[in-house]
Amino acid sequence: SSDLGLMGMLAPVLLGTQAGSMVGYLARPSLGRYDLPLPTTDTPGPALVVPNLETFEAEWSIDARDLRLYVSLHEAVQTAVRGRTWVQDLLARRSREYVSGYDLDLSRLEEQFGDLDPADPSSMTAAAEHPEAILGAMRSPAQDAAAHALRTLVTTLVGYGDAVLAHLAAPLLPDFGRIHEAVARHHVDQGEAGRFVESLLGIRLDRESLARGRAFCAGVVERAGTDRSEEHTSELQSRQYLVCRLLLE
Repeated sequence: SSDLGLMGMLAPVLLGTQAGSMVGYLARPSLGRYDLPLPTTDTPGPALVVPNLETFEAEWSIDARDLRLYVSLHEAVQTAVRGRTWVQDLLARRSREYVSGYDLDLSRLEEQFGDLDPADPSSMTAAAEHPEAILGAMRSPAQDAAAHALRTLVTTLVGYGDAVLAHLAAPLLPDFGRIHEAVARHHVDQGEAGRFVESLLGIRLDRESLARGRAFCAGVVERAGTDRSEEHTSELQSRQYLVCRLLLE
């Protein structure tokens, strides 16, 4: 029908609007530039969000100098990782593969919003308040393989960054363990907006996924130590080495 065709055109607009709003919401409590492993095309570089750091310090009773050193090292590590062209390119490509798999299912959309009236602003507002329903009507089985590849890459990159961060920061921060756990909770507990954005982009940052990435990188360090990081960086350029263990689990 013409109404269904119109809804088919409106749904991506509603979803995009809400997604932009939620990404903006997630940016509000960010401690630094790389709180989330989002694909970017700009030049990598560190950034600290001082007002958010001050709030976080007070909430967790963490010494300001210790937290800022921790976040500064985290940003430096992630800047170094993102500074490698192959990492940026691979993350962007994996993200495009996932997002390009969206396929609007108009019948499912009609089931969710059959009474939607484009001429009624309140009706459109109600639809925009349920972006997960629109997202569900756009998912397709074609995304499954791309989602797995993207999650594998993201969790491994986060695990690699955490391993390097621990190697650098633990000797400098006696309270490293408590700070690391507090920041990890901060990253994971992003509420409904966080879960939506993670679903939209195919990036899942739950505790189980992060633990798998850390375990993988801990296994690499256990086998070869940290003094061969450059050799492993070269090896990691082989996607087979980067994902082999996680793909088999």
